[in-house]
Amino acid sequence: MVLRLPEPMLARSDEIRRGAGWLFEPKLDGCRCMVCTHDGFHARSRRGWEMTPFLPELRGALPADVQLDGELVAPRRERPP
Repeated sequence: MVLRLPEPMLARSDEIRRGAGWLFEPKLDGCRCMVCTHDGFHARSRRGWEMTPFLPELRGALPADVQLDGELVAPRRERPP
C-alpha cells in the first residue's frame, strides 16, 4: 500500500484580513514539511522530497493518526561575543 499525502496548498498574495478570528505570525525561513502518522511516520517536502530519515526525533514523538503541514526551522545557537 502506497501512502498518498494530499497536495500542499501554496501561499498567495492577498489583502491582510483584520478582525476577530485572524492571527498572524512572523515568517521564519525554514523548510516546508508534511508529516503523516496514519501508517507509521512519514515526512516529505512540498516537492515530494522524502524527509523521513532526517527526522528521527519526530518518530515516536507524535500521536498516531495525525497529519501536519508546517515549516521546520532550526534556530542557530547564539555565539559567544
